[in-house]
Amino acid sequence: TVINVWYSGCGPCRREMPILSTWKDKYPDVQFVSANFENVDKVKQITEKEGFNWTHIANDTYFTKRVGNEGYPLTIVVDKNGIVRYCKHGANNNASSEILQLIEKLVGCC
Repeated sequence: TVINVWYSGCGPCRREMPILSTWKDKYPDVQFVSANFENVDKVKQITEKEGFNWTHIANDTYFTKRVGNEGYPLTIVVDKNGIVRYCKHGANNNASSEILQLIEKLVGCC
């Protein structure tokens, strides 16, 4: 499971969302979930307009509290046994590469 915590005013969050959609298409057995503290209408407006193809949780307070002062986005990867294998703030090419390599290792492909 890949959990991505974001909000609408976060540029890096919005830039990485199409990448997550690509990964969701490539790894259909991996669950992708996003969490956002904003209201349902705001989240739905963005996700539907952009065609983001994973599960979105609006009005979230659980995951968004975990962001703290580190900033958005926060990405968490949990293996099939429920063990957190990755948890980092920020979005950049290096982080994307780390996450993708971990997904490939966990699903046993590529």
